[in-house]
Amino acid sequence: MDEAFYQRGIEKAAAEDFQAAVQEFSRALRVRPDYGAAYYQRGLAHFNLGEIAAAVDDYTQAIAHGYEGAEPWLRRGFAYLTLDQPEAAIADAEQALSCQPSLAAAHSLCGTAHRRLDQTSQAIACWKQAAQLYLDQKDAANARRCIAWIEAIAGPPPVPVPAPEAPSLSPLQSPQAFLEQAIEKSRQGDVRGAIADFDWLLQINSQDPQVYRHRGVARSKIGDYQGAISDLNQALKLSPQSAPTYYSRGVIRCQQKDYRGAIADFDRALELQPGYAPAYVGRGVAHQGLEDHRAALQDYAQALQLDAQDAEAYFSRAITHASYGAHQAAIEDYQRAAALWFEQEEWKRYQQALDRVDQLRQQQTSLKASPSAARPGMVYVSAADYLNELRQHLLNLVGGHWEIAERMLEQVAERYPGMPEDWYILRVIEELERDRS
Repeated sequence: MDEAFYQRGIEKAAAEDFQAAVQEFSRALRVRPDYGAAYYQRGLAHFNLGEIAAAVDDYTQAIAHGYEGAEPWLRRGFAYLTLDQPEAAIADAEQALSCQPSLAAAHSLCGTAHRRLDQTSQAIACWKQAAQLYLDQKDAANARRCIAWIEAIAGPPPVPVPAPEAPSLSPLQSPQAFLEQAIEKSRQGDVRGAIADFDWLLQINSQDPQVYRHRGVARSKIGDYQGAISDLNQALKLSPQSAPTYYSRGVIRCQQKDYRGAIADFDRALELQPGYAPAYVGRGVAHQGLEDHRAALQDYAQALQLDAQDAEAYFSRAITHASYGAHQAAIEDYQRAAALWFEQEEWKRYQQALDRVDQLRQQQTSLKASPSAARPGMVYVSAADYLNELRQHLLNLVGGHWEIAERMLEQVAERYPGMPEDWYILRVIEELERDRS
């Protein structure tokens, strides 16, 4: 009799009638209270109904009643992660790996849990192991997903995945996996489909700060800035120590040209996570919006010190260089960004960087700088030409006395250490011309 109830439960779960599946497995357990497989399958059904605590209880009973193998540990680990208990998730993933060392999903779970704890190096190591195992198993999709997660924290969209009419979890899919799928959907360009998935996840758990954060980012992509800020505020209310959430809100405030508000958010993100390179890039963009080139360049330099492969930092620094006339330096940074995006197969961003290089080079061939007056906004054939013109203009302003110019440059360098030579020359020129006026 217990087997009959169990088989009916399996059939109901396969038909995605999880409520009926729970009832059938419960009948089997009333007949046979030590039926480990029934506890496990009922745990899966509870999980798909969003009854995560009940799922944890059933997985625990399955293990206690001799249901062997990696799966109950893995599934309980997913459930713990959904309940925002990443330490417990890691412990269960490690138990799963002790049963099956080549279980890629357990390595992936470890990576996600470590990421939740802001343990970046451990997360990357786990995802690398998972990616290699997925590749060995010819599972390219999951391997690429792990690689994308690594790239996302180390900093051309395919065909968009259509949003399901009625989102639902498969028997082997957790809400966390569904969240990652929705995030990827947004990255690929199906933003409205992703928002529908985030909405559904919040129906399951209205207290998940991760979902609010990612829905806020998605809303900003369709221009719903008010909704985006509202979601990020809610995420911070639920998780006030989240550096990535402050970063995301800062990015959206930049998009709204609220640069001072953005800087405050990036500052807070860096207080919480001092080595968070994206926040330095974001703050640099905000400083650039306020035309504070010095502060912007310092932030980009800090970001690149933390991550020399940060294409966004090179691209943003190029914009700043171009804004004050250092066009050759801008070209070099655009080229660095393009090379990195090529390696990452980010084709849209790769093309954007190349387009910027082409624009500056076209200006260089059509315009020639006046030899008598170097100014920001002029175009120069080479960085050396640009510096020579700046030096000559400065020399003219100080009446040919280069020792005076050198002394002024030294004073500016003491006030603003770590800036490029052209920036110091421009600063002295600006001060001299302001004094004359």
